[in-house]
Amino acid sequence: MNILMSAAGSAAAITIIKHIKSLGHRVIGIDASHDSTGLARHHCDDFYLSPLCHSDKFIPFINSLSEKFDLYIPFIDEELRFLSQSTELLPCVFEKIILNNQEAIKTCTSKVQFQQFCVENNLPVAPLTTQAPAIFKPEYGRGSKGIFILEDNDLIPYFEKKTGVIQQLITGMEYTVDVLTNHQGKYLFAVARKRIETVGVSRIGEIDQNEIVLNLAKRCVNAFDFQGPINVQIMLTADNTAYIIEINPRFSGSLIFSTRAGFDIIDLSIKMWANQHYQLPDPTTILPKKFIRYWQEFSC
Repeated sequence: MNILMSAAGSAAAITIIKHIKSLGHRVIGIDASHDSTGLARHHCDDFYLSPLCHSDKFIPFINSLSEKFDLYIPFIDEELRFLSQSTELLPCVFEKIILNNQEAIKTCTSKVQFQQFCVENNLPVAPLTTQAPAIFKPEYGRGSKGIFILEDNDLIPYFEKKTGVIQQLITGMEYTVDVLTNHQGKYLFAVARKRIETVGVSRIGEIDQNEIVLNLAKRCVNAFDFQGPINVQIMLTADNTAYIIEINPRFSGSLIFSTRAGFDIIDLSIKMWANQHYQLPDPTTILPKKFIRYWQEFSC
């Protein structure tokens, strides 16, 4: 199968590309960064420099590749929004994208709408506050971009003028839960891991099938109408209270940790989209391992 994959030149993409190729597929990479071209070309079977996903050239670019790929895996939040909302995307292309439904993408990629949805659906999320210590999150953004810890009440008025949310600062152990749902939104399987060391992309993760964390992930699936892979970020406090940090309606950049632990979410998703037989893992076989990711230099 020919798999089109975005953000193919990003640091986290290489192990995913290698894994997809090990499953017997060809990887066609796209990336909007000129600096990433050399790395992506080296690891992908084919590569195209892409327009930025918010450009009016992006959808025509994807349409132009329609005969080259059998399945398209988007990894960028902005990309999800544009793909799900586009009226110019060819129907034959849309059918080949691993893409959650438009409403779920719209809600989960907006911190403001996500906060409101969680409150309305009784999902535990850090409450809004006007007192420090607090955390400001811009309405749109990926990773830790634009996020500020507010330790002084004098800073609150400044951030209240910005578009986003100011939440009570919740501390504890942060988890990412890789979750697979089917086309009907049914929860199929999940693996939770502690985010031991993170700077944007998780570098060290430890598999921990904590029931409190997994149960909250299931509640999230029941509240939304997801269709495919998602990842849920959860904070577990010292008193074992779990709060939702955010939900990304796509594969996580660190899905390889779950794959190495015995939950090959990307292989299962590909088979599900291709209407092929797939077998979910036995929960008892998920290995409680710690994984350390390291970067390797590449000369372009």
